[in-house]
Amino acid sequence: MAEEVSYRLRRDPVDGFQAYQLYAKESYWSYEDTLERLLHSEILEFLRAHREESSFDGLPRAAVEVVVGGIRRVERFKGENRFQDGLDLARHIRTQCADLFEQAGRLSELQLRVLEAELLTYLGQDLEGAERLLRDTLWDLEEIRPPAGSLEAWQRDVLRAEAYNVLGYCYRNMGWFQRASEAYRRAIREWRALEQKERDELRKMALRAQHANTLNNLGWALAELGRFARAAQACEDALEMRVALGPAAPVALSLNTFAMVLVRDDKPHRAHILAGRALGIFRDTGIPRGVGLASIALAEALRRRSAVPFLYAPEEAAELLRQAARHAQEAVEIFGPGGPVPERSRLVEALIERGCVYRQWAWLRASAPYKSDDPSAEDLASWSEQDLREAMEVAGETFPYRRLDAHVNLAWLHYYMRQHEMAEREARAALDSVPEEYRLEHRPPDPGRLPYTFYWFLQGKTYLVLGELRWRKFAERQDPEALRECATYYTAALAANELYAPDFRDLRRALHRIYIRVRGLNDEEFRIFHEGIARAVEQYRLKSPTLLDRALEEWDFPVRSAAA
Repeated sequence: MAEEVSYRLRRDPVDGFQAYQLYAKESYWSYEDTLERLLHSEILEFLRAHREESSFDGLPRAAVEVVVGGIRRVERFKGENRFQDGLDLARHIRTQCADLFEQAGRLSELQLRVLEAELLTYLGQDLEGAERLLRDTLWDLEEIRPPAGSLEAWQRDVLRAEAYNVLGYCYRNMGWFQRASEAYRRAIREWRALEQKERDELRKMALRAQHANTLNNLGWALAELGRFARAAQACEDALEMRVALGPAAPVALSLNTFAMVLVRDDKPHRAHILAGRALGIFRDTGIPRGVGLASIALAEALRRRSAVPFLYAPEEAAELLRQAARHAQEAVEIFGPGGPVPERSRLVEALIERGCVYRQWAWLRASAPYKSDDPSAEDLASWSEQDLREAMEVAGETFPYRRLDAHVNLAWLHYYMRQHEMAEREARAALDSVPEEYRLEHRPPDPGRLPYTFYWFLQGKTYLVLGELRWRKFAERQDPEALRECATYYTAALAANELYAPDFRDLRRALHRIYIRVRGLNDEEFRIFHEGIARAVEQYRLKSPTLLDRALEEWDFPVRSAAA
């Protein structure tokens, strides 16, 4: 690629600069440091050889110098995971080099603005500010109307695609998964249009590589929305494109994203294989961020494998959890403040995963004793609580999705350890933290238009643990009011999950849990259970028959007369 850029710069500087911009971008995405430095050397040599020229076939020299001396330096910091250094440099360049930007043209300034927003997103700082930067950039790009077929028109279209891709990542970190998927889709349309217009095969391949990256990102956003079939399709498309294009690191990113989608879709064994392959590639290529991402995915896949009923003996499940804990620990070290990639949102994810691994391990130690030198159930539960509380603290107000996710997982930890009062308290606190407009009892007429869809399924998980607590009370005391409340919470759990997606892992698991509980009820107990469903219909303004009503009918259990 470096030789190709050198040849093109000599033959046609505008064509060579186009190739340089695309290849340099690809070198960062691919973690190809040697290629990036070779490309940098070629463009510097070209500028030295033409030091007297102020423009190249209409391309301002200042535009090239801004990219080479400024924007690429910021991108290099980003590629080295020095996000704060990159942000500081971007802001310094923007304020100190105003004259150069004026000569270079508006697009150079907008390109730096997109980079600044991307670095803010990686740092987890001022996501609302990052969104504003990107929205303002996209608005300004619409006002730039260069001649069709010109270099400026091409640069504008490429930058617009990049801005939408970064906006999708910003929304993903904010928990606005619907908006993230919309931004990624817009970016994909831009990349596809650029590919179709491109006549140069090498540039088309470079554009296709960016298209694949955005498809990969879309797959993850769709998985967070519960659209697993479409998410898997996007990941498969991205992986197929990346395998054809190479090199190794982007292939590993696609493998890892596909693994995370499969975990969300309750396919941990396939996810384990793909995440393991991704981790191997990242280790071989020495990419710490990739190692951290794959370690999180692999830890979750192993944890969920260990929980598959009737598949593993306790000793085998414990070994899976030992491996999961090691991978989660490595991810925490990588993404922590003193690690090689201090990325706040990923640190929260790693802490939550390690906390969930310890929780599963604590439950296993307490419920299925086995001979081992493993830590005690009490120690594991304590470590789990520490991780989940730290995740809540690190998430703060910046990442409400992750903060609530950690809080709900904390309630489940106390449930598994039979600390019922603490489980109740944390579940109530989690529900109280949900904004009014998202609360199930204030169900909006069009919930799909609200951006934070995660509030629905996390409420579903919280109502489910409250239902489980009531079931335990009923099972221990044969208290009919506990059974009514259990049915009310089960109904609410399924209703909240249904607002998120009609079919996904947590909904299926909730239905299975409820089936296991109610299959032994007698007719009188079902009558009481039905009263609890009716109470939920009134309390949460639900339509009859509820999902729980329909499930009871599907299972051939007695059904409420009002739901028949």
